Amino acid sequence: MTHTLHRVLELTENNFDNDIVVMMMAAKGFNKDQSAEKKKEFLRIVGNFDPVNFGEGVRLQLPDKLNGKNVQFLNEIIKTFNDDSTPTAVFDNPEKVEGLIKELKKRDLGLSVIVSGNVEMIEKLLKKQDLSMLPYAVEHRVRKKDDPVGIYGNYYLLPSLHEIEIESMCGHGMIPYSLIQRVSIDLKLGRIDIDSASKILERPCSCGIFNHEKAKEILRHIKEGE
Repeated sequence: MTHTLHRVLELTENNFDNDIVVMMMAAKGFNKDQSAEKKKEFLRIVGNFDPVNFGEGVRLQLPDKLNGKNVQFLNEIIKTFNDDSTPTAVFDNPEKVEGLIKELKKRDLGLSVIVSGNVEMIEKLLKKQDLSMLPYAVEHRVRKKDDPVGIYGNYYLLPSLHEIEIESMCGHGMIPYSLIQRVSIDLKLGRIDIDSASKILERPCSCGIFNHEKAKEILRHIKEGE
């Protein structure tokens, strides 16, 4: 079980493919001991494929696109790794993930790699590398005409769909709805722009899988009142 399975991101533009989470995990009692170096190498490889964001279960988000300065930032994160670390990254482009999977297969670090996203898209990426998918959790939603989220119960009490999209991008649920609502109001009133709004919402996320590029897409819809 990972913390990347709660994301509700298909509502905006019906775009499944611009939010893909990749992480590496070790199994306690099997390959966890002395796994830190493999996890460090995993994150170094990830850094070569331009992730939107990355982390290690603490607040270690990527401030901008990778460049010389941020490569140094990545190396500072890696120094903190130990056997309990869980390196994570999120991508907005399937081609990047395809390249990453190809490189990880070549390197064969010996630890489990979990890819979360559109199941059909992920399966295609794996087949290109002659890999088979071993799905351990697939979410199927039964939707009704007036319930696009596919949640049973009194879903009228839930926040708006766009607010759910943003909140669910943090695996630990650290982005409060009150913050999303405040940022949405400031955005509509012109007090902040979309880039600033995305950065504000990203700050509470402790796991490094908040997709700020996807968040900008959602915020554009909020600003336009859609």
